[in-house]
Amino acid sequence: MASSAVSTTATNSEHLSSVEGWKNHLEPNYLTLPDMFISFLAQPLVLNPQYEKKKAESEAWMSERLEYTDKERTKRAHADFAYCMSVFAPDAGPDELRTLCDWFQFVFDFDDQFDNGPMKNDPDKALKEIKSIIATMDSTGPKGASPQGSPLVEVFRSIWHRIATGTSTETQRRHREAMTEYCHGLIQQVSISSSREIPDLEEYLELRRRTSGVPPLFSLIDQHLNLPNAIFANASICTLQNLARELILLSASSSPPARLVSLTSTSQNDLLSYSKEETQGESHNLVIIYRLSGVPPQLAFEQIDKRLKACHRNWSQAEADLPHWGDAIDEQVTKYVAGLQHLVQANLNWSFRTERYFGKRHDDVRKTGAFKAPKPHVFRTESGRMDEN
Repeated sequence: MASSAVSTTATNSEHLSSVEGWKNHLEPNYLTLPDMFISFLAQPLVLNPQYEKKKAESEAWMSERLEYTDKERTKRAHADFAYCMSVFAPDAGPDELRTLCDWFQFVFDFDDQFDNGPMKNDPDKALKEIKSIIATMDSTGPKGASPQGSPLVEVFRSIWHRIATGTSTETQRRHREAMTEYCHGLIQQVSISSSREIPDLEEYLELRRRTSGVPPLFSLIDQHLNLPNAIFANASICTLQNLARELILLSASSSPPARLVSLTSTSQNDLLSYSKEETQGESHNLVIIYRLSGVPPQLAFEQIDKRLKACHRNWSQAEADLPHWGDAIDEQVTKYVAGLQHLVQANLNWSFRTERYFGKRHDDVRKTGAFKAPKPHVFRTESGRMDEN
């Protein structure tokens, strides 16, 4: 079925023009985001034509399985998880898109338990949940033979069954390994949170890579491609995978201020979710780690902008360094690289469409780049209050 093109809300020049206008009138308590719609992220979107139908189906199914209240159901509808997956996989068939929509909504509900939910400070409960997820994937046969789990574990069991029955053994292996690494990162996150300590920059960066939830989607790009396993060991392919994650969790090769010299990566998501997570008192955000290290949020945004640009330069070089494997494989590799780009593009555009980060003002924030700075949260450790800088 043909895909439908959707234009971005604002061009780079429109964004910069409107941002400059806002800068001249900003109150001191406003922050300005950098323009992130550059390079391939400035290209028009292609939206899967099944988007609206699969959004309705996925949200209804998740609501029934997880027994959402009316408020929770409305919140998920406004979050619009299906939109992100419909940009990520513009040519996916109806069943494949539905599985992606279910997976993406699942991973946010699952992750929220450890960020600001009942498992944030409960390592024992968190470990039990994580073990159930891993057991579902490690069981013999796609249906799994692990014991009955929580409602979210049972949602994942259904999703894993669909992935396992519709993909190759190698795709399943890659997805299982990526999900397992993500789950182990969540356990580490809960351990840090429950200790009431704030990680330093290096600890945070290592943790953020593990808990990003991005790599499991890589395996779902290649499920219809016929790529040899050796392709995924190629240095340029590995670099592009890392850059796709780092554009959602951005690699830094610029020269930051001396006190930030140990900072090696940051997060596009951390830029966009900063206001939400500062308000909710979540320390799992790089801008907050910057702030607690004495770096104001606006300066953190400027450093992140430098890293975004460096990451795009690295992407162009990695693409140029791709070897030639022959016409048939090269065509498949081109599709895989396009899938990585679609994933980054989907995340960025969805972040400005959803009400998850900027509420009803999401369109205004995309057009102007400006939003009201949240009140700094006072974090407390076992030794007492962590002073704000």
